[in-house]
Order: sequence, then C-alpha cells, then structure tokens
Amino acid sequence: MDENGFHGEIQILAPNDDWKNYAQQMTTGRFSGNARQDDIVIRWKDGEVSQFTDVSERGMGTETQAIAPNDTWIHADEIASGDYTGNDNWDLIIRWSDGELTNYQDFTGNVGAVKENQLVAPNETWNHATILSGGDYSDNPWPDDTVVRVLPHPRHPTRPQAGSPHSAPGAALPRGAPPGPTGLLLGGVRVA
Repeated sequence: MDENGFHGEIQILAPNDDWKNYAQQMTTGRFSGNARQDDIVIRWKDGEVSQFTDVSERGMGTETQAIAPNDTWIHADEIASGDYTGNDNWDLIIRWSDGELTNYQDFTGNVGAVKENQLVAPNETWNHATILSGGDYSDNPWPDDTVVRVLPHPRHPTRPQAGSPHSAPGAALPRGAPPGPTGLLLGGVRVA
C-alpha cells in the first residue's frame, strides 16, 4: 500500500473451510526470536490458540499450539498485540466477553508460560469495545498504543471519561463525547 492505493497482494493461503469456519480472532506481531513482525496468533472457535511464525509470501510458516481447546479462551472476543511491557518482546492484549482487558506479557507462543496482567476489570463498558489496532501511534519509540472503538451501552448513552473506573491507564477519551461510536486511543500503555 502506498499513495496509489492497494496493490501487489500476495496470497499466503488459499481459501479453505478451516479458516472460514473456525478462525475467530487474529493478530500479527513479533512473537518469535527474529526482529520481524511476521507472526500471526489465531484464536479458534473451540478456544484453541495457535501461533504461526515467520509468515511470508512462501506460506504460513510454522504452526505451534499456544493453548489447547478450552472453555476459557472461547471468551477471548478481541486480540491485539504490541510491546506494552517495554522490553522489546511483544505482548497480547485480550478483551474478554465480560469486558475484562488483560495483557499476556512477552508472548512467545505458550499462553501458560507468560505472565497475565489485568488492565481493566470486567465491566459493561469494555464488553462493548472493539480493539481496532495495536501499534506505534505516539511519539515514544514503542508499539505500545492501541486504538479502540467504544460503542455506548444501551442503558448508558454516554461513555466513561478518561480516568474513570472503566477506562484503561492512559485512556484519552474526550469529555462530553456525543453518543455513538467513538475512537479511543490508549496511548503509551505500560505494564510493569
């Protein structure tokens, strides 16, 4: 993609029923030992989480199972990634179906081997949020920003203000935002 639009598409994997019917959430990032952001994490319909490392024009790379099918991860409604812990290893950000927001620190393909940090407790506001993208959108050198679309709760036509119990650290939500979808940038989210 450049100023002339999208072009040069490379098909990595032909359409198939597994990906069409079972892949529920995905994010890309740097989860393996190299310096490239060429890995994909998938949450499947049955709660299994897989990592594909070194994805390229040659194909999907190597698949490893990060966690076996389970009843917990079927509730991982949104998955994003970035370097939220500041040590050059990428993390997963998960928005759960109950509105909880967690960070899996220094993810390398094994959910059980990394530290889980709760960023936001379960709440009715965050279960109406959609994580759009993680990346580097601020003036610091880390990909530790997340763009979130927040929809108003049907019973609460306005969204929480930055710093409220339902906003994440660093949330930048304008005061008096009108009802309806609103973008929310979680800037410089750092997890200790």
